[in-house]
Amino acid sequence: MKFSAPSLPSSELYTMRQLGYIFIDDRRTGKQSYVRPIYREHYPRFHVYVSSGSNGGYLFDIHLDQKQSSYEGSHMHNAEYDSPQNKRSELVTRPARVLPD
Repeated sequence: MKFSAPSLPSSELYTMRQLGYIFIDDRRTGKQSYVRPIYREHYPRFHVYVSSGSNGGYLFDIHLDQKQSSYEGSHMHNAEYDSPQNKRSELVTRPARVLPD
């Protein structure tokens, strides 16, 4: 699911940490993203890529990683982009609107 925000109450890193996300700098792909585990285990977890949008805003690309890839040549994880759980990401993104300035 993709959505945008015109601004954040503070830096991207600080805001994502306040929302419970952990920063990841993937050395294999060179991509930076954030994850938020649902339970104490590594999976399932919400996975968010944040990029700069037009007019100085932010673009968020969020999906649910169900489990780690189980065989070589597959995607890095088994993600669900249009699952009911992912569509409920409104519950995950709602705190961003109530963070203090």
